Amino acid sequence: MKGREVMTASLDRLLGGFSNRGAVLVYVLWILAALSFLALQAAAFSRTRALETRWAWEELQRREAVHSWVRLTVFSEAKAAVLPVGRWVPCRLGELSFWVRRDEERSKTPVNQSDVPRLRRTVERAAGPGVEPAFVDRVVDALMDWRDPDDALRPFGAERADYERLGLPPPTNGPFSGLCEVRMVLGVSPELFWGHPLEEALRQWTQRSSEGAVTAEVEAAGRRVGLAESLSAVSGNAARLTFLFPRGERGYDIEVVVFSPTEGSWRLLDRCRGHVTLERREPPGLEVEASAGRPALTGVAGRGQEILSEAVRT
Repeated sequence: MKGREVMTASLDRLLGGFSNRGAVLVYVLWILAALSFLALQAAAFSRTRALETRWAWEELQRREAVHSWVRLTVFSEAKAAVLPVGRWVPCRLGELSFWVRRDEERSKTPVNQSDVPRLRRTVERAAGPGVEPAFVDRVVDALMDWRDPDDALRPFGAERADYERLGLPPPTNGPFSGLCEVRMVLGVSPELFWGHPLEEALRQWTQRSSEGAVTAEVEAAGRRVGLAESLSAVSGNAARLTFLFPRGERGYDIEVVVFSPTEGSWRLLDRCRGHVTLERREPPGLEVEASAGRPALTGVAGRGQEILSEAVRT
């Protein structure tokens, strides 16, 4: 009996040791898991802060680019040579590469004063060849319903009930306060509003590089002009600058700035910003081979940044 008791006690001590070691192992695993979680959280926080810092730096560069070109347009006598009206120009400011274009605001269609026929021509040009007349009717009537002072519904338009049913802000029943307000009108899609400015910039650059100039016939052929480029919510003498800031291979940011010179300075009249997502496709007029040291243009989405980088180097 005594030997059996000794064996039992020894076995209890052995199992107890295993139990203690198992508990310690569980504690260690819990501590490692907690440390791993904290490390992952710290890494995620660091990545977030790094992205925020990069975005803030890019935003600062863009703001300085916009202000620099506005000052040049207002104060420089060489603006006509440096930035001709209606021509996209590739630029670089520090690490930032972008496109810029100068326009006169008086050449635009005044969205608050134009009648139905003029707005119709503008929408037809923005929509492009082959657009259904019913689509143009809907957009034009919706534009008129937005700015007219009543809630009377035009035959193809949209009023407060139509917007509220879709959970959208209703019409103001007054003049458009800015260009970006046009985007809120029913029927105005991002493509109809922004058009394809990057394609136009690349087309102008490529044709100028290969032919030395862009003729009026070539420039007008098949060109679609988005509502953002065609319309104006500003009256009087003013200038407009449009900026394209590439963002990766699948899109770019666009910013429209309308301003007027004042004594020794300038006054901001309108500003509209947005993002355009590109599809990988080959638009008409861009199927050109490499020539004069320019890389072949095989698609706007994949080559826009490369073409821009090549342009600002030359």
